[in-house]
Amino acid sequence: MIAGIYALWNQFTPQPQTFSSSASTSRSLDVVGLGDGLTSGVGDTTGAGGYLTLLKNDLTTKDTHLKVHVTNKAEPAATLAQTQKHLKKQSVQTAVQHADVLTVSVGTHEWQTADGQKQKGAAKTKQQYTADLKAYLRALRKLNRTAPIYVLGIYSTATTEPASLVQWNANTKTIANQVSRTEFVPLNAALQKGETTAASSSNSTSADKNQYIFNEDHFHPSSKGYDRITAILYKSVVKHGNLPKKGGSLRMIGIGDSLTHGVGDTTKQGGGYVRRLQSTLKKKKNITVKTNNFGVNGNMSTQILSRVKNDATLRNRLQRADLITVTAGGNDMLGVLQKDFFKLDQAKLKQGGETYQQNLAQLLKTIRQVNPDAPIFVLSLYNPFYVYFPKMTSIQTTIKAWNKVIQQEVKATDHAYYVNIDAVLTKGKQTKAKATHTNRYLNEGTKMPNNTGYQVIEHQLLDTMNQHRSWWLTKEEE
Repeated sequence: MIAGIYALWNQFTPQPQTFSSSASTSRSLDVVGLGDGLTSGVGDTTGAGGYLTLLKNDLTTKDTHLKVHVTNKAEPAATLAQTQKHLKKQSVQTAVQHADVLTVSVGTHEWQTADGQKQKGAAKTKQQYTADLKAYLRALRKLNRTAPIYVLGIYSTATTEPASLVQWNANTKTIANQVSRTEFVPLNAALQKGETTAASSSNSTSADKNQYIFNEDHFHPSSKGYDRITAILYKSVVKHGNLPKKGGSLRMIGIGDSLTHGVGDTTKQGGGYVRRLQSTLKKKKNITVKTNNFGVNGNMSTQILSRVKNDATLRNRLQRADLITVTAGGNDMLGVLQKDFFKLDQAKLKQGGETYQQNLAQLLKTIRQVNPDAPIFVLSLYNPFYVYFPKMTSIQTTIKAWNKVIQQEVKATDHAYYVNIDAVLTKGKQTKAKATHTNRYLNEGTKMPNNTGYQVIEHQLLDTMNQHRSWWLTKEEE
């Protein structure tokens, strides 16, 4: 029996973290470090292993019921290209897949190389670094859809920050911001300040202070430097609420037509399947769901696509979403059927299906461009006329053909899933022995789902979500 769930890592809704010494439940956090010598701990003469072990100590000190396990997969002196190659190892991939938090330190080697090159060569090195970092972070996100990624900034041992380093860090931050749940952690400003010991003179120079922060090689942080890095990283982890706790929250967006809007739902709350799913997740999983319903009555696939492309508010909510649902095609289908309902033109049906497939493909592509990571659950079409005209097999054949189109486009879209509501709505829970001309799940007038119908849709959606829970729900406590 599921006793509870860990919090969803929500990069976009920072929550102040509360540490409770009275908590009775032991929780675990797997932290995996990747990259170069900074993460591997080169220069830490205490033998602690650099900032990863120090971060573990800080986290467990603040919360005695939190068990932190650290896996260091970084390699000293590794370039970004070598770090990318390292990610192909099965042991590294396994560690990344099971991580709750990922930290990455890369770019120092590339920046130093560019800093010693002429303008044209430096630009080429930076361009290659940009492409490689994008590919690397996306590869990490593909392996692990939920863990936050912390990209540590590049630093310099110089007493003043070089202009080129400012540009490289700004570029790294921009790349990090393009990957969901990824945070850039600046280090250079804090490390440049240095720090003197109590015995040091107050007149110590900046170079003296930096010698205290950096190791004797004048490049890698000293033990004190790692303390400072840890303090910065710790604040970032806590700030964004990335520590596990009971319950959790996620953002859900519904995009589509009247089915998503909830037309036909006569309950006081309204909201169709979107509101019902919100309620169910709270009751059964203790997850607080913040919903945004962008279903518009009467919208055809072209109109839905246009809104996703041009509606700034919708795109903003879509970009932040942890869970996406889509309904599209019902009005396209009705538009074709209503022209010649009792004498269907197969050529027009085929043409309508081809146009719909193009629109749906573009719709899912656009959604994925705005939000590369959140799972997309696409609801099937259903036949609202079946109980009235069960012998008009051409309608049901067309519905099945269009649903096959949905399945094809869903399969072609990364982390998209087909939700079959046709199987439960079309026949309205009838048996051959008790066939009637009434669909218990649809409103007589609008042919839209009634309250029971929306409940059935929500059950189908939740069932599909549970089959793919790894993409939207983090680890559970059994």
